[in-house]
Amino acid sequence: MSACMFVRDDLGRHVSTRKALVYGTATKVGPESRDITIKSDGQEEIKTFNFHALVIATGASTPSPLLGLNTNSAALRETWIEFRNALPATRSIVISGGGPAGVEVAGELGEYLNGRTGWFSSSALSNPKVFITLITSGAELLPALRPSIARTAEQYLAKIGITIIKNTRVDSVSPPDTGRTFFSLTSKATLTLSSSSVLEADLYIPATGTAPNTSFLAHIPNLLTSSGHITTNPQTLRVTLETAYPRIYAIGDCSTFF
Repeated sequence: MSACMFVRDDLGRHVSTRKALVYGTATKVGPESRDITIKSDGQEEIKTFNFHALVIATGASTPSPLLGLNTNSAALRETWIEFRNALPATRSIVISGGGPAGVEVAGELGEYLNGRTGWFSSSALSNPKVFITLITSGAELLPALRPSIARTAEQYLAKIGITIIKNTRVDSVSPPDTGRTFFSLTSKATLTLSSSSVLEADLYIPATGTAPNTSFLAHIPNLLTSSGHITTNPQTLRVTLETAYPRIYAIGDCSTFF
């Protein structure tokens, strides 16, 4: 996915002869020619802008369009509405990813669809209205946090009917793009797990982290890491190739220092 530049309309009041707001998608940066190419939103028009200094803050995209601002706010709201409209007919949901996003989504859906067993109950919900499965490749949920927090989260999820499968990955999904685009958001899915088990889901939500929006920089040698992040000096926020490409900075989720 190319990086997108979205600026709130009310920032237009700051535009002057020395400033400009540009709505579009960055398609290429010329670090030696000191220019950036932008494709205007909804048009085929290509514009090139010269720069003295460049700050790259294009963020990252989530595998599910439900979980991040992958395009724009209007599209995100439309995605939420589409998903919510599908919930009344849903009987099974699979979520992959045992990090904060996956756990939060499982918790929100479990409480909304299944309710609770009661604040003081210590037992799991035995007969949920909707079967929700959370799959994690780790030995525990929320691996970046203390084990006690992970255990507490697991107890709460059990009370709202969440089944947790650990040490397991989703090897394949059929159809392959299910849950990853607006048009496949509410499609049924067949998931094959690394344990060779097969799950059927009315809804599938991939919540396995993010990918930096840096594809428009892939042509620049040695700028990106193997994960696609921009190699950045944590002291100056300049790209680490600053001797070759001076005054180019990277901040946020697209960089190695965020």
